[in-house]
Amino acid sequence: MKKIFVAVVAAMVCTAAMAQDAGQDAGQEVQQEKSFFQKFKDWRIRSIESKCDTNYLMITKYAWCAKVSNVSEFNTYKYNLGGGDRIEGKSGYNNRTIVALFWRGLGVAWSFGMNKNIDRNFSLGLNGNKIGGNFNWQQNTQDIGTGTPANFNHLDLNVYYVFNPRKFSINAVTRQHTFIQKKSAGSFYLTADFNRTVVKNMVTDFDIVMQPVHQFRASLGVGYGYNLSFQQGKFLLHASYAPNVNLLNVIRQYDANDENGQTISSGMGLAYGHNATVGGSYDIKQRVVLGFLASDRFSLSDDNIPYSISYNYCGVEGFVRVRF
Repeated sequence: MKKIFVAVVAAMVCTAAMAQDAGQDAGQEVQQEKSFFQKFKDWRIRSIESKCDTNYLMITKYAWCAKVSNVSEFNTYKYNLGGGDRIEGKSGYNNRTIVALFWRGLGVAWSFGMNKNIDRNFSLGLNGNKIGGNFNWQQNTQDIGTGTPANFNHLDLNVYYVFNPRKFSINAVTRQHTFIQKKSAGSFYLTADFNRTVVKNMVTDFDIVMQPVHQFRASLGVGYGYNLSFQQGKFLLHASYAPNVNLLNVIRQYDANDENGQTISSGMGLAYGHNATVGGSYDIKQRVVLGFLASDRFSLSDDNIPYSISYNYCGVEGFVRVRF
């Protein structure tokens, strides 16, 4: 009987040991599996951290971000007829909604107007901390003061280079969801802008329909931006200002069918402009962000370049951004 009891106890001990070893092996497999799936994420975080000062910028764990915003804006155009004569457009009010989706530093957005003016906008951007850019297409109508709306079609490519990306995130308020600005910081930056504007159905004060005009403009600017951070980036204020100079201005005029174009003026017109931005955001548990953005942009054309187009934009945007 004693031998049977000893044998049973020994069997139970062996079974328990085997079960424990099996449990440890399973736990190691799960741990190895988690490490495998975490490997890419850990590498990405280390790669990002190596490029920034984590005392100033905090990395979020979310790769995706969705944004919905409403913009109220005014647009004013001036059309130079040459010889000092201009057609000056009225300040047209427009209200539009923007829907945007971001992945890492990439973003795509579509907007549509809420009033009677035709207003469509599509943008695609790379919103990096050091280097980035945005491609933008916009179509709208504008009353230039003659009672007949003119059609405007814009293609715009803007690129920037930030000198202090380790401590400063230029897109922290508006488009950036990878970083949170923990401490206040600022930086100088360079901008380059390439714009193509097509104007059709332009009517002068003498009821003369102008032929379609295509304008290509290239400009270069130097600016400074600053992020003022409160409570480790939970509340953030942003301001930036960048004056720019037009380096190239080419005007081509086409016939009524928008064909057979010919260059009517070109040169390095010494015209200038600026891009000023003020904004703020409130971060709710790193998932939901509420914010606003006010922008003022204008670009003046040289009076010596006939048929050139100047514009002035002023807009206020309120947005909700969700990370996931």
